[in-house]
Amino acid sequence: MLDATTAPLDPATVRCAEAPSGPWEHLTPDEQRWLEGEVAQLAAKPSSSPGADACAELSLPGVADAAVSTRIGRVFPGMWKYRNQDAFLAAPAGPAALLLGVFDGHNTGGERASAAAAASVAAAFAELPLPAAASPAQQQMAAVAALQRAAAELRAAGGYERCGAAAAVCLAAPGCLTAAWAGDCRAVAGVCMADGSLQALALTQDHKPDSPLERARIEATPAGRVKQTAGGARLMDGSLGWQEALAAKSLGLSRALGDTSYTPLGLTAEPDAATLCLPPAPTGRRHVLIVASDGLWEVVGSGKAVAAAAACATPAAAAAALADLSRRRGVACKGGRVLDDCTVAVAFVA
Repeated sequence: MLDATTAPLDPATVRCAEAPSGPWEHLTPDEQRWLEGEVAQLAAKPSSSPGADACAELSLPGVADAAVSTRIGRVFPGMWKYRNQDAFLAAPAGPAALLLGVFDGHNTGGERASAAAAASVAAAFAELPLPAAASPAQQQMAAVAALQRAAAELRAAGGYERCGAAAAVCLAAPGCLTAAWAGDCRAVAGVCMADGSLQALALTQDHKPDSPLERARIEATPAGRVKQTAGGARLMDGSLGWQEALAAKSLGLSRALGDTSYTPLGLTAEPDAATLCLPPAPTGRRHVLIVASDGLWEVVGSGKAVAAAAACATPAAAAAALADLSRRRGVACKGGRVLDDCTVAVAFVA
């Protein structure tokens, strides 16, 4: 069943969640100097893993200019992760649409899941590109179908019982932005309004186990239950004891690609979708689209991200600036010992 928003979103009624707060807001001068030193050390000793830190740029004249920056995370006690489990996609989706995708792998083998999902979505649009005059409904159907194909291919391939990926795929086309997603990768638009203001508007909503609709589906299964832990709500097997369930099956998402052992517990790969109709941008201005993994959104709020991106001269500079900001705030939170992978895609839309 297609679980999608069929009516275009109105910029006047869509708003983003409040920005997260954290220790970076109240640093003393000594703490600020320590933070700068830690960030400099990370930059001076980058990971040597293939694909650990990467970037890409893409331009579709008359539609959008885009760039992506990805940064590998760190694990206790301050070592770089063996693999960056994020994957990304930037490609034309047809003559008048630009495709951006961010895929956030999790658990052992998560990098395989994210890479496979990105490749599947890319193949879907390469084989059946959008026509130049594709309607918002056609764009939604294409984005949803691409994620459904990726989910089906992961199920058919096997080996993704205990690993998977969150995903967000966005299409930038004249007059509208369309997103399809499963999990907690997010898409946020910075819309230039007629009065010159820039509004941060959410295209996606995280699929978490404690969301009322998600929880109802999970708890309608014989064994699926939602438990609140120190790290947030978890999907787990309610037929097991608390400690046993936490060790055996526990997932912080209610929708994802892969993770097939969680399907009997209520996990689904079915994406949601939404389209945002864009007003004409004032002369000399462009709308902003940001698609990113939770490595950004856990420490940077939507309004801050949009403002930081809009202040940059190019999408490449914006993507790099947001990746840097994520790393800086991650260091402030956890001393640089533990950092999540972070992938940021930014498009400046005509």
